[in-house]
Amino acid sequence: MKGVRAKMRVEWVKFVLGENRSFTVGQFERCRRRLVERGWFMAAENEGPAFEKVVAVTAESTAFPLVRAYMGGKRWFKIAELNRTVEAPIATRAGAARLAAMGFALAKSHGDRVKLHVTDPRAARLINESRLGPQARGFSIRGLIEAFMLVRSPRRCRVNISDDRRLATAEALKERWQIKCDDLLGERRRVRLVSSWIVGA
Repeated sequence: MKGVRAKMRVEWVKFVLGENRSFTVGQFERCRRRLVERGWFMAAENEGPAFEKVVAVTAESTAFPLVRAYMGGKRWFKIAELNRTVEAPIATRAGAARLAAMGFALAKSHGDRVKLHVTDPRAARLINESRLGPQARGFSIRGLIEAFMLVRSPRRCRVNISDDRRLATAEALKERWQIKCDDLLGERRRVRLVSSWIVGA
């Protein structure tokens, strides 16, 4: 998506400040100020996990009005407004995926409005797709754990699957996002997410 870029916090620090820089909240804040000077803006907070991906957008991007509104404290948006922003209905896979690529997850729903929460675009994609209803194939457990546990360093090719991580991911989905994933507690390689609500329903 033009004018939209996602990197882990630790990657942003090294990309903007130099490879020799280590990640701290202070360094990330400094990195963020440098990005603003270059015309890139973030809706994410300064504090967050080192391996969380955050999205930066330019003022020319179609995502910028949404990012600016969120930075200004707005959280509830009309579905029709979001459909125009992402140039596709958010109640479709294409629209839900584009919203996720901007770093926004569908957190709550009320009538013709939804509440957005800025989050890692990998997690946002999974959350938003779950809000569309049952999935045909489900999702990779490894990808799910990586998106919600934020444990994969850029130097590692994949995360390890353990019972503790399965349980922690299932708890995070249920407690923070109101999404059930009982499949995580079994031995399946692919799992389905069951949202407590469906967008547009």
